[in-house]
Amino acid sequence: MSRSRALAAVLALLLVTAGCVATRAPAELGTATATEPTGNATATAAPDVPVPDRPSPWGERSLTVAVETPGTDANMTPAVREAASFWSENAEPYVGYAADLRVDPDADDPDIVVRFVGAIESCAGTKHAVGCAPIAADRVRRPATVKIRAGLDEDSTVRVLKHELGHALGLRHGDAPLDVMQPEMAVATTPKPNATERAYPWANRTLAVYVDTSGTAEAEATDAAVDRALRYVEAADELPSVSFRRIDDEADADVVVRVRDDPDPDGCSCFRLRGPDPDRDGAPEKYRRLTISLQDASTDTVAWRVGDWLSYALGTETRADRPAPFRQATPAALPDVSESDA
Repeated sequence: MSRSRALAAVLALLLVTAGCVATRAPAELGTATATEPTGNATATAAPDVPVPDRPSPWGERSLTVAVETPGTDANMTPAVREAASFWSENAEPYVGYAADLRVDPDADDPDIVVRFVGAIESCAGTKHAVGCAPIAADRVRRPATVKIRAGLDEDSTVRVLKHELGHALGLRHGDAPLDVMQPEMAVATTPKPNATERAYPWANRTLAVYVDTSGTAEAEATDAAVDRALRYVEAADELPSVSFRRIDDEADADVVVRVRDDPDPDGCSCFRLRGPDPDRDGAPEKYRRLTISLQDASTDTVAWRVGDWLSYALGTETRADRPAPFRQATPAALPDVSESDA
């Protein structure tokens, strides 16, 4: 009986358990204020020590690894070879049996297939998965498919590959080596343009605005000043096309404006821009939220500051590129623009 037919006879008896690695939540970076700290994920795991010998669920030492890259011409074989070489050298002390992973990208009858995909929709209920693989148990289904999210940088790709190949050999989260088998890791994508390098640095052209005037006695006049700034920015020819809509739920806002009369010793008149940094180069790729905080400001100053900082957030970092009222750093009265003009 051929190996494929013999395996078909036992597939119905197998329970496939998936192992994956998830990326930590994408880093959110701040601009013009202190950067938001990124939390560190920790895993409770066994000591990083070798494990006792055990029989290989594969039944043989030499395992052939194929590589599939549908939808891309990227050569991912070198990264797969590096991760496979790691386990060829380290499987016995950590997995408990010797394994020789031989990479043959176009193998006809591989034991393991590494497939690079645009996204991993689900893997054992884990969100933000960047890799997914079956965990080898007493028997294995050939070929075992290891999915790796395409678009990661070289270092991240190799680390995710090591993790998922560890699952394919039988390791679980928390097993040694801990630096490989932790359930979460910080990964980076290939370099992408930063927000400051984009013609329009937001994900959409209509930005939701939440305004908090509860800290000022001039709430109505302050609210009107914010509206004046929004209309002016919408109508400005020097700025990218954008529109604003007012909302009542801060959690859903792209832009948050807070105004208070009494200075807060721990506060500031300042703005903060935040956005994801998937390539982890220290700068957001697109902006996700602009927070404007103003203290003890006149309504004219409120209108000017909101318009000025919105202009910056829309991609005009240089004052010379902004609408005329914002080309000087001194607050001034902002011309009113009617709704019909905007």
